[in-house]
Amino acid sequence: MSGISRDHWPDDETLVAFADGALAVDEAEKVAAFVAGNEEARRFVELLRASGDLAKGAYDAALVETQADARLAKLILGGGEGASSSNVIALPPQRSRTPAAQRWALPMAAAIALIVGTVGGFEFGRRGVTPEQVAGADVAVGPVARGTALATLLDEKPSGVALSVPGALSRDLMVVASFRDAKGRICREFEILGSESGGPVTAGIACRNDGGIWHVEGAAQLAKAPEPSAQDFSPASGDDAAAIEGLLKAVGAKPALSKDEEESLLKKQWKSSPQ
Repeated sequence: MSGISRDHWPDDETLVAFADGALAVDEAEKVAAFVAGNEEARRFVELLRASGDLAKGAYDAALVETQADARLAKLILGGGEGASSSNVIALPPQRSRTPAAQRWALPMAAAIALIVGTVGGFEFGRRGVTPEQVAGADVAVGPVARGTALATLLDEKPSGVALSVPGALSRDLMVVASFRDAKGRICREFEILGSESGGPVTAGIACRNDGGIWHVEGAAQLAKAPEPSAQDFSPASGDDAAAIEGLLKAVGAKPALSKDEEESLLKKQWKSSPQ
């Protein structure tokens, strides 16, 4: 793969192979040099690796572990420590994700795509395009445009309160929980609910920057599960939950804010000192 430079973005297949440790050393070094100088690419690779670890654990059969070059790992991650599993947000009891009896195991490449919504979604994010595609249950990684339904949800709605989005393919949006990430930013886990099943079809994590703009850090289009037997809300479970938890781990999610803490921040329009 010649021609890689700081201004030339490797194709997505190459980044996926790099995250999985499947590139030859000389090719991996070129990609590593690019990733080290590009924050968006670095974040993308970190999300790929987080989702890859979760996908490997979903298989019953043992998978061969590819050993990453320590030199490259240090170059990409800067020797920083990832968020520990103890920092993963604990959801409210009524929304807990109970492992399903049947697992819908996904190939690693599919799980990697889920962890960032779609490769196309990340394309939107890195090129500065900010479409909201709620009707199609797709969420683009990147800034959330003011005045959109997603921005309204994140700015105004408490956790557990749905926002209906009318249209030919009407959807309900809902925040599952609010929390701070490893950088101290306010973040919110949100879901797009299916119009028929009432269960989540897309989940994502959005964090608020200093300018008051929400930024979708990652989104997972959830695997299609069997239709629920009742019309009650069906939270994500099994591999769907694993994909979401991978996103939470990637941002270093701290425990969920209490109802009172969230209400206070809503009243202040999310203005608070970093934690």
